[in-house]
Amino acid sequence: MNFIQRVVGMITKPGETMKDIIAEPRVEESLLVVAAYVVLLMIQSYITISHVNIVLTDNTSSISPDTLKLIMYVFGMGGAVVLGLLLWPIITAILHLFAMVFGGEGKFYPQVLTGIGFSYVPKIFMAVILIALATQMPDTTVNVSSSGGSSGIAGAALTGTLYWAQLAVSTLFLIWSCYLGALAIKDGEKLSMNNALIVVGVPLALYLVATLGGGFLLSLI
Repeated sequence: MNFIQRVVGMITKPGETMKDIIAEPRVEESLLVVAAYVVLLMIQSYITISHVNIVLTDNTSSISPDTLKLIMYVFGMGGAVVLGLLLWPIITAILHLFAMVFGGEGKFYPQVLTGIGFSYVPKIFMAVILIALATQMPDTTVNVSSSGGSSGIAGAALTGTLYWAQLAVSTLFLIWSCYLGALAIKDGEKLSMNNALIVVGVPLALYLVATLGGGFLLSLI
């Protein structure tokens, strides 16, 4: 299979496609998938931050609102790059080590790393939807004082149907991505599907409990 066939196959026939990816791993192709996801994350971050208006509550600050906004762009978009690119090998390493507990015999590089990279294909669709939702965000005013305190953005970010819509989309596509990741672990680590689902499912469950539970608690504050 060529690169396009593999990307499409992740949607139409994931089991057969993942076997082909593991049999002939090409890390540069999975890097393209992850990079596409990262670019979309950066766009989402840019749109989200563009809806934030910074207001200084006093005149003693030496930093202008435009400078603060620029800092938000740098950290927001830079964070998207870090989360996208660095988490790929980190997550792969965690899953690889966990798979060894169940007798996994695969190679972290290039088989498992390539397979997990291709499991990011659903996240590309997720990011496109999140970008569309981000364009519907209302403008938010953040009041910043010279002492470094701020108010306004947390409440806006954690309330309303838009937040829960973003959370629902993220959760659904993450589960899809993790299913593909389980296929990568099954074929790459030579495990049964049940064990592969456990390897991927335990970290997923912990993440969902932390994310959904934390979001619910914060929405009540």
